[in-house]
Amino acid sequence: MILAIALLFAVADAPPPMKSGALSTACEAGIAGDAARSAVCTDYVDAVASTLTVDAAASGCLTQPRYDSDAAVWAYMEWLGENPQEPDADASIGVMTALVAKWPCGWSTGPASAA
Repeated sequence: MILAIALLFAVADAPPPMKSGALSTACEAGIAGDAARSAVCTDYVDAVASTLTVDAAASGCLTQPRYDSDAAVWAYMEWLGENPQEPDADASIGVMTALVAKWPCGWSTGPASAA
């Protein structure tokens, strides 16, 4: 069900391909203090999140007012801990599913990269 909802949001340009194992490794290293890997993780999660920016008035859904990169990365990592993915799985599906599970209506002001 959540995956079906996530796919409904996927109308914007898709982020570049990345495997789930590569993204989780980058996010874990970023959390541990590796600034370069943190940027890879955050940039990818932001790219996926940009597809969840919605017009609150048109959607009729109670959206989050602002997007928060750190909260989105943590939402993905928490979801990943509960829903382990195959390392070769498409990372965008896991990120999208995690974000929609946490924020079903998306947000009205998305990542700065989506502007």
